[in-house]
Amino acid sequence: MSFFLALAVTFWVLAVPTDFAGPEGDVDHRALLALMWGLAAGYTHGVGFIPRNRILRVLLGPLAAWGLLVGGGWWFLARG
Repeated sequence: MSFFLALAVTFWVLAVPTDFAGPEGDVDHRALLALMWGLAAGYTHGVGFIPRNRILRVLLGPLAAWGLLVGGGWWFLARG
């Protein structure tokens, strides 16, 4: 499920990049960074890779992936 959520957000970012820019063309880089981190975590967890390092396991795990993808997506949808 993480893989498909990351895939859907990837298509959203690539298909409609104007959703991520404000009215003056400015971009909230922190929110976009969180969304991209969520994509990396979603793909990492989605393909079944489990890092040996505990810190990376948390940063690239399912909670980080889902939280950042849903939270980042909500941020950009609520903003526009």
